Amino acid sequence: MSYKKQLIAAIERTRDNGIAVKDFVIESASYPIVNAQNEMMLLESFNEHVYNKPFEEIHGQCVLHSWNLQDIVADILNCDVLLTLGYLLNELDKYFFTEEQQILQWKEMPSNLRRDIHAWLTLPSLEIIDITLPATLFKMNKSALDYRTFMHYRPDDHYGLTGRIYHTPQFVDNDFLERVYLLKKLE
Repeated sequence: MSYKKQLIAAIERTRDNGIAVKDFVIESASYPIVNAQNEMMLLESFNEHVYNKPFEEIHGQCVLHSWNLQDIVADILNCDVLLTLGYLLNELDKYFFTEEQQILQWKEMPSNLRRDIHAWLTLPSLEIIDITLPATLFKMNKSALDYRTFMHYRPDDHYGLTGRIYHTPQFVDNDFLERVYLLKKLE
């Protein structure tokens, strides 16, 4: 299933569970929003807010960093940015996978329990920006990438390529996090 269809299903799933989702218009032209100029601006901002921290404060903190940088990314790119929650998939495994019904029960769980989910940002062009995935791949010894960098690409452009990791949306939006994940935005 295409990323676009998965994202639309995640938006509907979030709404079906009584959680408001801000309007998010998927561009029909779907031209890339991230370019060489604003990519450098994003990296400078991520360096200031995330990548200046020790590795341990980057790895495993995808929800926190994506949540806190969403507005900054929207300002730099001058577009809406959708916080997206889900899992990663390759031809062999699912990473950070939790059944959707279990995710919805997190509100009743103690806040200090580990939650297995991944977060990234989705742009109207269906490009994703993943702030912490290189750190995760570095930790798993699946990449020699510098962990102080970010990934951006359009999943549908790479769908079906062997060895690729695909972002699979399950739920979206800040209201979902506030009601289910119980995070507070850092000032």
